[in-house]
Amino acid sequence: MKNVLSGLIGLVVFYMVFPALAEDSGIIIKKDLRAGNCQIKSMTVRYHVGASVGEPVVKGAYKWEAGEDTGTDCLPENLVIWLKVKSKHGGHGYIKLDPSSPVKAGKGYGKPAADSPDWDSFICGFEGSKKIYCFTAVKAKAFYKDGMTVVDFRLSKE
Repeated sequence: MKNVLSGLIGLVVFYMVFPALAEDSGIIIKKDLRAGNCQIKSMTVRYHVGASVGEPVVKGAYKWEAGEDTGTDCLPENLVIWLKVKSKHGGHGYIKLDPSSPVKAGKGYGKPAADSPDWDSFICGFEGSKKIYCFTAVKAKAFYKDGMTVVDFRLSKE
């Protein structure tokens, strides 16, 4: 009985610290993008950002259509999608969605990516095409708990 009560108290504390409303799932479509020498007519990114067992979880996949005079397999091998997140209070950062391999244009969604980064590498700054710093674990947890929302994405090479 004591173990059951301890487990219930642990679950209550967990859900007070990581409310379900902080999770965000959706689809973002952007047109006329570029990744290296690859012209992208449109790209659709499906994502889910949340927490499980007290750790952040990032899942997603993408599909794209090639631009004019662009091959169907021109995306860089080291393509990274950075999901831009905003808090209710105006701060923002970026969460890395790292597909395992590029998808050919017009072939549907690729293999979904799933990652559970540490809190101190979960939300980062971004400048140009590079990650420049990451929030501390304390700041990332507070940002997450505040109810962040995915609002955009950027592409870069790692």
